[in-house]
Amino acid sequence: MTNNLGLVADIGGTNARFGIYHKDTGEIIEQKTLATKDYKNLSDALEEYKSLIECPMPRHGVIDVACPVISDEISFTNNHWSFKVSAIKEEFNFLNFNVINDFTALALSIPKLDDNEFKTIKTGKRNLKGAIGLIGAGTGLGVSGLIPNMVDNSWMPLSGEGGHASFVPYSNFEMALVDSTKKILKLNHLSDERYISGSGLVNLYNAIVDVNGFSNIPTYAEPKDIVEQALNNQDNICTQAIILMLNFLGRSASNLALRIGAWSGVYIGGGVVPRVEQFIAQSDFISNFTQKGRQSELLDDVPIYLITNGLKALDGCSSLLEKFLED
Repeated sequence: MTNNLGLVADIGGTNARFGIYHKDTGEIIEQKTLATKDYKNLSDALEEYKSLIECPMPRHGVIDVACPVISDEISFTNNHWSFKVSAIKEEFNFLNFNVINDFTALALSIPKLDDNEFKTIKTGKRNLKGAIGLIGAGTGLGVSGLIPNMVDNSWMPLSGEGGHASFVPYSNFEMALVDSTKKILKLNHLSDERYISGSGLVNLYNAIVDVNGFSNIPTYAEPKDIVEQALNNQDNICTQAIILMLNFLGRSASNLALRIGAWSGVYIGGGVVPRVEQFIAQSDFISNFTQKGRQSELLDDVPIYLITNGLKALDGCSSLLEKFLED
C-alpha cells in the first residue's frame, strides 16, 4: 500500500538525494541523487524525481535541508534554492510534509548506525549518560547533537546553525589568514564554516597563497581539485590547506563537546573528512580536540567517530516519517 511509503530527501548545497521509505521493510528504495545546480528549485527537482521512480509519489514526506528551519520560508545557505513548505505540500498533494535541518536528520540517524557505517578515529571511555555531538564538513559546516532523555531512554535532537559561529584565530599566522580571507571575500565576519568545509579548503588555499606572497602557482576553484592534488602529493599548499582545516575542525568539535556535554562521543559527518581521512595523522586534529586547559583530561576520555555512510541523513528523516505511516 502506498500509505506504507514516504518520501525522504537530504538536500545540501551541492546534491539533493531522494528516496522512498518503506515502513514494512525499513528500506529506503528508489534512491536518486540530483545536482542542485541543474534545477531552478525544489519543485523542479521533485518533478524530475517523480519521473525517475517506478512507484507513485507518496502522500507523506520528511526532507532535510542545509539551512535554518524556523518558518514556512526555506532559503538555502549554499545554493540558489528557496521554497515555501506549504506550497510544496499543496503542489505535490502531501497529507503530511515536514522539513528539518540536515544535521538534525543526520543526528537522528546515529542510533541506527551499523558497525560498518562508522569508524573510530579516537578511542575513549564512552559515558552513555552524556550527549552525542555531531559536526561535519560538506559544502558548508553542520553542527548538531543528541541529548539523552533519562525518562524513556530516548534521544532528543538539537537543531541550530553552529557552523556560523565566529572563527577564532590562535596565532599571528591564523590572524593573517583571517585578514586575508576577509579581504578576498569582502567580509566583516568570518565563521567556522569559511574554513571548515569544502568551500573552506578553497578559502584556506587562497589565504595561504596571499599571506605568503606566492606567485606563479595554480589556482583552484573547486575543493575536489585541492583534495586530488593533495592525495597525489602534487601540491604542498593543497596539503597544508587540508591539514589546517582538520586542525580547526578538532577545535570546533572540542568546543561542541564541552558546550553540550558530549561524553557519549562526537561524530564527524559530511563528505569532506572521509575523503581526507589519511591526513588526520599529520594534523593536530586530536591534540586540538583534547587540549582545553583544565578540562583536557575530561576530553581525553571522549571518543570520536567518523561516519562513513554519506546517505545516513535519509534514515534520520525516516525516523520522523514513521509516525505518519499506517501501522
